[in-house]
Amino acid sequence: GAKHRDACLWALSQVAASGSWPSESACRPVWERVGANALVVMISDDFDEAALALAERLSAARRELFNIQIVTAEERDFPFAGGQRFVDTETGAELLTDAVASRDAYLENFSIARAALARRLAASGIRHVLTYLDQPVDAPLRQLFGHSKRRGSAP
Repeated sequence: GAKHRDACLWALSQVAASGSWPSESACRPVWERVGANALVVMISDDFDEAALALAERLSAARRELFNIQIVTAEERDFPFAGGQRFVDTETGAELLTDAVASRDAYLENFSIARAALARRLAASGIRHVLTYLDQPVDAPLRQLFGHSKRRGSAP
């Protein structure tokens, strides 16, 4: 309901991207609270191996898992030109490149990585949708839960 939604939105507003996924032992209290047949919604850019491993573990332990992969329009389109310095906001890693020379290889590698991720999650029984920050915020939920614009109808 609305109260639960508001509590989730408040909790999400307090989160900032930094560092890497917590260790398995740090996640254990969360793991133990998620009961069998529970629904887990994972919202991530899916670039952290430890997070994906935890998702696979939860799914193998009969937790229903929905994965919403969120990436930027810039990651999708690579609209950059000239010399660029890209900085990973979570790790601080930097990459210097000529954007025009890198564009085609980047887009191909990004497409291959997305397809591999989708296959990996599907093999674990994890429902997965990809969405971009320039798309409507409810688009991935509509995909996962099968609602079209008309309330209650299938897509």
